[in-house]
Amino acid sequence: MMKTAVSVVVVGFAFCLGLQVQAAKEAAAVISEKTGREVVSTYSKLVEARYKEALKEVESLHQMAKDFTKSPTEEGLQKLKDQWKKSRLAYSPTEAFRFYGGPIDDADHGPEGLMNAWPVDEAYVDSVQGKVDAGIINNPKKFPKISKKLLTDLNEKDGERNISTGYHAIEFLLWGQDSVGQLGGQRPVTDYTTAPHADRRKAALTALTDLLCDHLRAVHKEWDGGKKNYRTQFEKMALKDSIQKIMLGLSTLSADEMAGERMTVSLELKDPENEQDCFSDFTLEDLKANQRGIIEIYEGSLGPGIKALVSEKDAKLASSLSDALKASMIGLEKIPAPYDEVVTGKKGASATQQMKTTIALLQKQAQLLSQAAKIYDLELNVQAE
Repeated sequence: MMKTAVSVVVVGFAFCLGLQVQAAKEAAAVISEKTGREVVSTYSKLVEARYKEALKEVESLHQMAKDFTKSPTEEGLQKLKDQWKKSRLAYSPTEAFRFYGGPIDDADHGPEGLMNAWPVDEAYVDSVQGKVDAGIINNPKKFPKISKKLLTDLNEKDGERNISTGYHAIEFLLWGQDSVGQLGGQRPVTDYTTAPHADRRKAALTALTDLLCDHLRAVHKEWDGGKKNYRTQFEKMALKDSIQKIMLGLSTLSADEMAGERMTVSLELKDPENEQDCFSDFTLEDLKANQRGIIEIYEGSLGPGIKALVSEKDAKLASSLSDALKASMIGLEKIPAPYDEVVTGKKGASATQQMKTTIALLQKQAQLLSQAAKIYDLELNVQAE
């Protein structure tokens, strides 16, 4: 009888202690309603603004493509290349809005794969060195008419490198194949005047830029304020859910994408074909723009950012994260161009080491983001290195 009573007391004490621990955990995980809603609102405004800017630059690219194809010149081709770079610098910060099933990468309807897929098998689209009759453009018998629908239907058909739409397909049509040691491809303007199938190449260029406008317009519409759209749902969902999505976008872009797919893979394979902007050699600027997008969200360029939430619980960690984000940007800025010469080793051991150092910095910022998320009992699945 006495033993049973003692057991009951022990069990009861353990149960009460468990409740206290759980209560403490829940208290630590509560997101301030005021700050949290401000952070979500700021994020929504930033997403809308950035997609609006990206759409504006792509609409300019499309108009310039139409003008160029009416009367192709070397000067016109160079202006198109310059505008493509402007459009990338506007789009790349928006990649921090990905990776959580939002409008850009919804599993069923998200257009991201049609907009930004890479690497591109050049011969799937157009002629390449040694294969002058390669690609969709040079096969009028099989593909009589170049259209937005055709290029959409063929994107990633029978292989993930069979890219026929998006920024990088357009990039290839503007620059052509790149060789290590050159600052971008050297596609001649004659490809749009006297070369075989020049008219089909023109049709592809205008269709692809128009299609990119369509996709960006659709994504922007889902974040446009004052409408019943994804933004409306996002701002009304539980704070833990919306903050989790925001932070998941930051950590995934940092570790999985930038440090992983975009840098480590190309460096380990020593393969410039695995460089994201391999035709224009614009990869380093693209990566820096990705990092700017992360910084904008964390610091809060239009109002309170994620840092405001972290600071409420751990000011030291919030400051450490700011320092880590700055360090990663400095690391990216120190990698010498062109990127393909770094990954192939032509820039030497110091350039290779700088890239490895920057990869580690990007992984560190993702780990700190994960640590910050755990304050509010959020899990970002960042792997420890």
